[in-house]
Amino acid sequence: MNAPQPLQLHQPSSWLPAHSLTVALDDGSVTRTEHHSDAITGPIEYGWRAYQQHGRNAFTFGIGRLADSPLAGARRLFVCGYSHQWESFYLSSAGGVAYTFKHFGIPWVTLVGRAAQPSVLILRHDGNAATVTLEPIPDLESLWRDGYRRASDGAQLTGALAVQQAMLDRFGVAFPPKQVRALAVGPAAAVTWEGTIVSNPVEKGAITWVTEFCGRGGMGSTLFRDFNIAALLVGGAWEPAKESTKAYDPDFEARFGDRYVKVEQRTTVKYSFDPKTGTGGTFGSNYAAMGDKILSFHYQSVFAPKPERLAQMERFVRGHYWKQFQEETIANKQFEHCGEPCSVACKKMNGPHKKDYEPYHTLGPQIGIFDQRAAERVNDVADAMGFDAIQLGGTLGWLFEAITAGDFDPTELGLPRHTNCAFAASPPTRRSSTSSPTAPRTPTTPCARSTRSSGMSAPPRCAKGSALQRRPSTPATRTRGRATARFTSRTANAARSSPTNISFQGCSARCRSWANTTSSTATISFRRKRSGNGTSRG
Repeated sequence: MNAPQPLQLHQPSSWLPAHSLTVALDDGSVTRTEHHSDAITGPIEYGWRAYQQHGRNAFTFGIGRLADSPLAGARRLFVCGYSHQWESFYLSSAGGVAYTFKHFGIPWVTLVGRAAQPSVLILRHDGNAATVTLEPIPDLESLWRDGYRRASDGAQLTGALAVQQAMLDRFGVAFPPKQVRALAVGPAAAVTWEGTIVSNPVEKGAITWVTEFCGRGGMGSTLFRDFNIAALLVGGAWEPAKESTKAYDPDFEARFGDRYVKVEQRTTVKYSFDPKTGTGGTFGSNYAAMGDKILSFHYQSVFAPKPERLAQMERFVRGHYWKQFQEETIANKQFEHCGEPCSVACKKMNGPHKKDYEPYHTLGPQIGIFDQRAAERVNDVADAMGFDAIQLGGTLGWLFEAITAGDFDPTELGLPRHTNCAFAASPPTRRSSTSSPTAPRTPTTPCARSTRSSGMSAPPRCAKGSALQRRPSTPATRTRGRATARFTSRTANAARSSPTNISFQGCSARCRSWANTTSSTATISFRRKRSGNGTSRG
């Protein structure tokens, strides 16, 4: 069989000009460079070259050469630079932003130096030329801490969302109404290395609730702590030549046997709506196909037998968590897109809450939450603070598991008591050096470490909003330094008669007062298999 040939795409009638800008934030100078049309493939190669030239002193924004085409999915904004998390070059991207960034007329921008104070960088094409402006944000910490009330509807925005809207209100009037977009960092960028760059589409001068992120690598922290840039406004009056997707049909028909629009619809059915499963989006489709592969309580569910994992999926996920999504989002067709024209509308909403599988799973079942209201609360806080919710969920799951296992007293890190942080209800006994080849340690969380080093006030407690807790009948134990949580049924008879013992209990008064929410507490007991020598094994 012959290997498939690469798709030779039709070249748009008007490529973005192969120009770049280098902005020196310390003295305000701007250098424009014209590149040969074939010299740079795209924003990642451009970012890598800037990194090779300037090292950690460069941060780049860029869009691809198809960003001004009608092809959906080709309009992501890429940022590149040094990641303090990875201690090397890194890249991250946000969907839909390039659809607006293209109106700046220049596809690639490098930042060098450091602004004298926290600032917003304004990249605008005024109809004649690209302009660059740097404006200070003297009330940045106030916007993060106190929020910002949007005049159009009275909505009280917080964190990175507040900064976006404030910058649009102050400087957005200079842009064409439909050709401006804001990006901002939240307080997580100031006190951790895990901060993201947050961006929402703009409609009639107001940001929508569809939040996009340059989420991986802590690039928001790099942008703010190394370059002192807290926000950007991008866009302007530059216009590419108009063209239709029909110009690409011959290429797609030759390679895929159908027109571009048909190929797009066929290959993205999971993200829009799949009639076979009756759901759509990553949240709906992933849970619909997951079965016993459920991961919960920081992966501790993998130690449960298959029947118990299936029971957890059916009763807690499909019977409640996923069912809420189906009734609220899918049935009401609350579908949006990321800010670019697209037939897929992959953003599944419930009012102001965007439901993606990854954040609503890591800040959901992975930390013991199986209810949409509780998950919305904790995800909204994570988004506004400028965290990568997916990464934060992994961090919190690890933290709760470590507290449950007795690795350290959470109050030593300024966190709430064990009963408010751990998966188990009763305080465990801290492990001694004789119980494990690895000596006990008191780990320092990234946010605690960065807060102490920066001297700034800490963001909201990492665990706040987690009102659902796992309460196994026995404390979790560890073997050889790895998690081997011991899940048992409530009684031996229950273990023999039924593989599961799952129910909902009302949240305690202590939990309600701490999390300031009323929800349900999942009580889950897993029966573990035992090896021939009587020891537990996963």
